Amino acid sequence: LLLIATTLSPSWAFTPPPSWEALQSTPSLTNRPSPPIYHDILPESVDSSLPVLYRDKDCICAACESVWLALEVKNVEYVTVLVDKNNASEDDDGDEQISMLPRISWPSTTDDDNNNK
Repeated sequence: LLLIATTLSPSWAFTPPPSWEALQSTPSLTNRPSPPIYHDILPESVDSSLPVLYRDKDCICAACESVWLALEVKNVEYVTVLVDKNNASEDDDGDEQISMLPRISWPSTTDDDNNNK
């Protein structure tokens, strides 16, 4: 039965993975600079027109990894802040939101900004 299944399978059923050379020559992987990464807090000098991804410092949160990967695949320019998931701290509004990860802060826009584009 196994012999029949392997001989009847279409040619696209198994494709070998690409080589490291092929992956490194992919333009989207080599031409884009790495996003800036900060630890615990976002400096005020950071460009406020970019979204900010808050993710766990230990890189073990699956949800954080999924959002991070989605931003990378979509080639979104963003800033990363690595925070300790165990140390909740209050944000500007007094809420303990830093412990809720992943979190993205999108740049604020006004109707005037949208009308000028």
